[in-house]
Amino acid sequence: MTPKYIEIRDRCTCIAAMCMPLLTTTVEGALILTRAGYGPAPVSVVLVQLDGGVAGRAQTDPYKWTGGRTMGEAHRWIERHYPELHDGDVVDVEYILGETTSPKTPAICRV
Repeated sequence: MTPKYIEIRDRCTCIAAMCMPLLTTTVEGALILTRAGYGPAPVSVVLVQLDGGVAGRAQTDPYKWTGGRTMGEAHRWIERHYPELHDGDVVDVEYILGETTSPKTPAICRV
């Protein structure tokens, strides 16, 4: 499966990220995932921060992010909506939590 590259946005926050579900089509891959504690359902998503002082920080459990609400809330939303995501999409935590009436656009964060 190909990873998806997204922006995670929150109040004064713009994080470049990569996400990808932990899925495999081989018996060997399934054995490794099972040994590591990942069962067939629900599907876990690996979320990796790509920029800032925490580049490369990754997590498979949305409840293990530290440092505030942004990554955990975004990760939980991504796991529920992964099939709908496309490269360049914005996951807007303020919008997800109902704090704003419209989602942020990706142009603000793009170079």
